[in-house]
Amino acid sequence: MDFKAIEFGLAAAEKEKSNSPHLLIEGFLDAYGHIDEIISGNKFLILGPKGSGKSAIGSKIELLSKDENYYTIQYYLGSFPYKPFSEIIPGKEAPETRYPNHWEFVLLIASLNSFINDSSCKYKKNDLFQKIMASFKSLGVLPSEDLTHIIKKTTNKNFKAGLKDVLSGSNSSEKEEVHFEIKELFSTLQKLCYSLKMDHKHYIIIDGLDDVLTQRNKQYTSLSALILAADRMNEKFKVNNVNAKIIILCRTDLFDKLPGPNNNKIRRDSGITLDWFQDVKEVKSTNLIKLINLRAKISLNKEVDVFEDYFPEYVSNRSTIKLLLENTRHTPRDIIQLLNEIQKHTNKDNTSKTNILNGIRTYSIDYFVGEIIDELNGFLSVDEVNGIIQMLGANGKSRFNLSDLKCIKDDRFKSLDLNKILNVLFNCSAIGNIKQGEYITFRYRNRHVAMNLNDDFLVHNGLRKGLNLG
Repeated sequence: MDFKAIEFGLAAAEKEKSNSPHLLIEGFLDAYGHIDEIISGNKFLILGPKGSGKSAIGSKIELLSKDENYYTIQYYLGSFPYKPFSEIIPGKEAPETRYPNHWEFVLLIASLNSFINDSSCKYKKNDLFQKIMASFKSLGVLPSEDLTHIIKKTTNKNFKAGLKDVLSGSNSSEKEEVHFEIKELFSTLQKLCYSLKMDHKHYIIIDGLDDVLTQRNKQYTSLSALILAADRMNEKFKVNNVNAKIIILCRTDLFDKLPGPNNNKIRRDSGITLDWFQDVKEVKSTNLIKLINLRAKISLNKEVDVFEDYFPEYVSNRSTIKLLLENTRHTPRDIIQLLNEIQKHTNKDNTSKTNILNGIRTYSIDYFVGEIIDELNGFLSVDEVNGIIQMLGANGKSRFNLSDLKCIKDDRFKSLDLNKILNVLFNCSAIGNIKQGEYITFRYRNRHVAMNLNDDFLVHNGLRKGLNLG
């Protein structure tokens, strides 16, 4: 069977959902039963590094809903409007106090966007339910494809007047003073949504938190409030037997930076952390390798060991399977993209050593460098990202220390805060530390390990070809 016939997957789960849904339905490795914990249990916060499969979980739940008789709706924060969001419910309280209510208001409307599709949805005062739903439809709030639409519509100066007209059945002139308060609507939405009864489960999935990250404290405070609001709402849904749940997908490094006294409690009680690194002697028993072989089985319609059936055992005097893994951060996206690159260089049924080395080279240049740059954005400015990438290339060494970088005399780098930037690089496993005894530590192996500026640094294997390092 042709190695090139294997469909390993795409870089984005959203693209897989559209173009190759069978890879998420049949080729999704759920080694620890996370899907069931989310659908049937108390878990709602999915944490993991970039490329670990958070969006794949959201997409899998959405695809399953077509056969499992439940509803899902997925929102991506994207270009989130923070200024109007901060003004949803007027008040003088601190953002830490107001923002959870703002998020609850938005997410209640987002939940209604799912409930309107469920004919079994009932409320003890059904006329009120129907009237509110009709008003949101007439004012263009519902249906809605994104949360930005909801925020912009509900903060528009005409929204309060329009909603008052619809609910009262009257038409007010433009000059008429409107006394309707958003707080009243918020209270009504709470009473309504936490009392609804429906036969089907509803999952409201929030993704793309890191897409809106631009190093502003207001954004960190807002995202922390989102997670707190989802936690509170899920508890209210559960206590009141409402078949709904808010699911949040968030990068671990972002979550660790969020302010809030309850974050660790939420992580412990309601969080799932995706960690694909397994420090075992038998590499083929790891979940990453099982995932690759599972996807190969789907493509070839038979049991297959990709690394034994198609690859030479050794490349450059190294175990091939270990060499490939060392060029990844042990995430599904990294290993899938590496195998896709090797496929591009393979013309026969089996891969040669040259095919593999060429694949590693183009993977580093065309994928890994860009992936690291994407991950740095939001934690560093664009100038800082470009500066450190150029600086590592100018240094030219895979192994270096802080003094090596400070010795580079180049005006492009003189304004860089190296302590801060190296810490960000370490956090995304672009670099690791070399401890005494040549022991190497990377963050993807243990998310609690701390960077030490006094130790030597090692650039990740996946970056070396792309940065032309020795």
